[in-house]
Amino acid sequence: MTWLPDGLAVDFAAAWTDDILVRDLASRLTCIEVDLLAALLRACGRAPEYGDCWITAHAERDQPGDKHYRGPAAA
Repeated sequence: MTWLPDGLAVDFAAAWTDDILVRDLASRLTCIEVDLLAALLRACGRAPEYGDCWITAHAERDQPGDKHYRGPAAA
């Protein structure tokens, strides 16, 4: 296990839980990148639900066959 300086996990999570950042960047990440970012946010513990927010925002642009593809939105 790697040691993190005091407050680093909280600061990291705070920097990556901005709704505008999530909306603008999530679709540009690969499935692997968004999975790893979500895992880090969950491990930081400050806002684990943001891991799900990143994956949900990313999935909106995934195509059939991509890991997070959820099909067309209901009308």
